[in-house]
Order: sequence, then C-alpha cells, then structure tokens
Amino acid sequence: MLVAVVIMFAGCYFPVHMLNVASAINPVIYNFMS
Repeated sequence: MLVAVVIMFAGCYFPVHMLNVASAINPVIYNFMS
C-alpha cells in the first residue's frame, strides 16, 4: 500500500518538478546558443 502511495505521489509531482527544472534551465540554454 505504501508503494502505491509513493508511486502516485511521484506521478503527480514529477511532471511539475520537470517543468520547474526546464523553466530554470531554458535561459541558460538560450544564453549558450546565442
């Protein structure tokens, strides 16, 4: 049961975390490309 809760928690928060990381890295990528 605990594993299912952890998987659900990770499934809910992983995309949000990836969006935050992508928005934080995007300016670095743009500065590097130009």
